[in-house]
Amino acid sequence: MKTKITVLLSTLMALMLSSCTSYVTPGGAVNLNAINDFSIKDSFATKAAAKFPAHVAMVRIQSSGYSSYTSRSYGYGKYSIVTSREIEDDDMMKKLLELPQLKGVATLNRLMIPDRLDTVKDVRRAVAPLHADMLFLYTVDTDFYVKDRSIAPLTTLSLGFFPDDKAYITSTASAVLYDVRTGHVYGLAEATEKSEHRTNVWSKKRVIDKARLTTEKAVFKKLVENFCLTWPKVLESYAGK
Repeated sequence: MKTKITVLLSTLMALMLSSCTSYVTPGGAVNLNAINDFSIKDSFATKAAAKFPAHVAMVRIQSSGYSSYTSRSYGYGKYSIVTSREIEDDDMMKKLLELPQLKGVATLNRLMIPDRLDTVKDVRRAVAPLHADMLFLYTVDTDFYVKDRSIAPLTTLSLGFFPDDKAYITSTASAVLYDVRTGHVYGLAEATEKSEHRTNVWSKKRVIDKARLTTEKAVFKKLVENFCLTWPKVLESYAGK
């Protein structure tokens, strides 16, 4: 009898522990306009100073304190920097390097990130030692929806109690191409990707995060493709001057 009770209590305890498992949605994106360095007058006064063929630094920024199941950001203030390449892959980097008049693509590591991050100039200053001519600054905004309910960033989802509903993940990646020396804006790029899932299979953190990563990788691929379409226009406007 005691053995049966012990087994029953152990089973109940295991169920309680499994039901307490949770997934915290990653932090949000950054409003790129909110970290702009210049007034309206100063923005009109900026000049292009990049040399061609150009070196481009690619930096992903997210909200301060951003953390996901597979990575975390560095720096604090109005935003932070994600150095791990969880959504970027080698094929996309190779695609960028095939662009005409693009000599190299650089990324930051945590040793080069300043503690305080409030404006675009803070990133421009960080990539300057890399001799980057341009800064490709991008952020990803990912939203979760379950049965018409929006799940905000940093929301904790208890696993094991999902009904058999559909879940939707929408990721939007936005980017601005800056002149590292002057802050001049060369162009913009944006892309959106959506995916649909059944919540009854979302019983583990890894499963949910895999769905997020798949969607964010797809949106980053679209972002790079859109940037590749923008690049010839940048060359037409600035490379011959």
